[in-house]
Amino acid sequence: MGGRSHIIDRALRDQTLWTDAALIVLGLALVIPLASQAFREPIRAHVNTVGRPRIGMVERTLNEVRRRAEGEIVWEQTGAGASVASGDAMYVGTDSQAVVVLDDGGKITIDANSLVILEHDAHEHQAAGLTVAVMHGGAAADAAQHALALRAGQATLRLQQGGLGELRVGEDKRAHVQMQQGEASLVTRDQKTVGLAAGQAARVAATGEQTGPIQHLDLALLEPQRAETVYFADGDTTLVTFSWTPVSGPGSYVFELAKDDNFARPAAMVRVGGTEYRQRLSEGVFHWHVRRSDPRAAMISEERTLSVIRDSAPVIYRPRAEEAIDLTAPNAWLAWNQIRDVQHYVVQIAHDMKFATPFADVHAQGASQHLEGLEPRRYCARVRTEEPERLVTPWSVPLCFRVIQQPVLEAPRLFQPKREHIADPKTPAPGALESVRPDKQ
Repeated sequence: MGGRSHIIDRALRDQTLWTDAALIVLGLALVIPLASQAFREPIRAHVNTVGRPRIGMVERTLNEVRRRAEGEIVWEQTGAGASVASGDAMYVGTDSQAVVVLDDGGKITIDANSLVILEHDAHEHQAAGLTVAVMHGGAAADAAQHALALRAGQATLRLQQGGLGELRVGEDKRAHVQMQQGEASLVTRDQKTVGLAAGQAARVAATGEQTGPIQHLDLALLEPQRAETVYFADGDTTLVTFSWTPVSGPGSYVFELAKDDNFARPAAMVRVGGTEYRQRLSEGVFHWHVRRSDPRAAMISEERTLSVIRDSAPVIYRPRAEEAIDLTAPNAWLAWNQIRDVQHYVVQIAHDMKFATPFADVHAQGASQHLEGLEPRRYCARVRTEEPERLVTPWSVPLCFRVIQQPVLEAPRLFQPKREHIADPKTPAPGALESVRPDKQ
């Protein structure tokens, strides 16, 4: 019996162990899908924000944007209009973007593939004292009424009021900062500081206990200006000159141009010995920057955007060719197609299509001009743009028309009125006095 009892006890013990293991596996099978489903849930209205000051709201999102409140483990899909509180973490996925507008008017733009935490000083009021901790990727901040800070590891970019700057963590594990407008200071944990103004950039190692030296990137771009638009009219391309400030030391420059801001497919990547490069461009939107090629003193400029727009010459569509125009008629107008973003035009009028001696240059507002003051004869007209700070287009194809004067016609008389004598009641009719003459009595 003793041996049999030992066998039963062992079997029960093995069964208990198996049951416990099965429960654990079953519990994990239930918890993992629930956690996964919680991560996929849309934004919910019952997120606990009690005790955490509101600092702003989500203005807009693109594709995958998730938010996790401080003290919670669930990441929730978020969208425009959702409140943002101190301590919130935000994750932006691939090909995505999120924009948070602060209660004081400031703005934070979070890049794709980024994770940030909004750290707020409890002793400060609302947006004041806000630091955007960039754990991965990058973000840009636009400071309004209060200062803002962007931090990556041990490096902090402190934007002054009205400052606009960005901070990104590169593959080299360094914090790359760029100022677009205003002023800021880049501060490390060991209190190394560099002041930055609009157009300036810097980078510094942001990992570890010590940040290392700050590299002040003073490679500034000159022309074209930020977000400039170049217009051209002749041909399919135009020649654009790019220039930047010189940097002392060895090494040349690398000019990079692309149609995407990631420079994944550069349209140009050219090593340049000087500080100027010329490139023929067709119509489109381009991104460009310049970097140093010397690995011992590597640096990169800010990124700028350039729009190239081809302006075609206007086309006159009213009046029709050789049409007879009566200046008193409602159709006494010269009209042409509207050129994009153009309101000012010049209309030239001559007696022949060569315009050897034009006798009138009319400055028109909008894409039409009333015809007046022209004597009856044949005229030719042509049009071009005249927009301030913009290249003019070529003259349009001339169009000729005739001005005529219609004769004034009287209504025909259908009858002639009969002339009748109407006697004056005070004057006797002829012969009426014959009967009262003295010689007749």
